[in-house]
Amino acid sequence: LCSSSISSSSPVSSSAPASPSAPSRANRPGGIRAESAADYLRLPNVGCVGGSWLTPADALAAGDWARVEKLAAAAAALPR
Repeated sequence: LCSSSISSSSPVSSSAPASPSAPSRANRPGGIRAESAADYLRLPNVGCVGGSWLTPADALAAGDWARVEKLAAAAAALPR
């Protein structure tokens, strides 16, 4: 997965400049919901997002790989 360099889970915080230095991209692995993932991905400084919604505990415990695959496909299709 990706690692995070932003502490807040707000897309507004992610759009604020981190410093006066060269622009950098951040990866948002947590605090993201399926409903807000596209909002983060549209930000120029966010390279990827992730979250437990991609692999729900109940789907993993049940071995419901079709559900996990469906969630992953939906995530891959999110607008950027």
